[in-house]
Amino acid sequence: MRDGVIRHCAICDAYELQGARLAVLGNDPKALGTSLFLTSYTAEISLCSLTGSFDLTETERELAATWGIRIIDAPLVALSQRADGLALRFSSDEEINVDALYPALGSEPRSHLAGQMGIRLHEDGRIVVDSHQRTSHPRCYAAGDIVTGLNQIAVAMAQGEVAAVDIHNRLRSAEGRSLDRSQSRRGL
Repeated sequence: MRDGVIRHCAICDAYELQGARLAVLGNDPKALGTSLFLTSYTAEISLCSLTGSFDLTETERELAATWGIRIIDAPLVALSQRADGLALRFSSDEEINVDALYPALGSEPRSHLAGQMGIRLHEDGRIVVDSHQRTSHPRCYAAGDIVTGLNQIAVAMAQGEVAAVDIHNRLRSAEGRSLDRSQSRRGL
């Protein structure tokens, strides 16, 4: 990562790799989506996986072919850094050289506790929130990769700030109601 040969966010930095040889590591439609996004920057893209099997429909495979994305159907067995990027070796003994690799392995939200609390979840297990990061539980907020959206640290920080402001405002409002009640009891 320090040398820039393993990248994590095509949205953030793919512009730096215009015309480069790229590989995307993943085996599902999201990995194909990352590969398709990268075609905006380069024409040499290989889609590979750790297992060599892809959860892609024939239509998705045809889409990859249309955009010139090469799907390598053998498991990745070795990865080594070279002066000019990375060498990827597959179980078929094929080896390719790339300038950078984008892992697109996905993530699994750990929302089991939220589900047990009765908090509403999306189909993919991520927590449903409103524009203030409030969940369906009146005293619970969520931010970051556990909610639907762009999984980036800066986004999670911003979501946390939105939640913190809302919590602050709700507490201030509650204090105001409490103060109004005590003043009315004193006859103020």
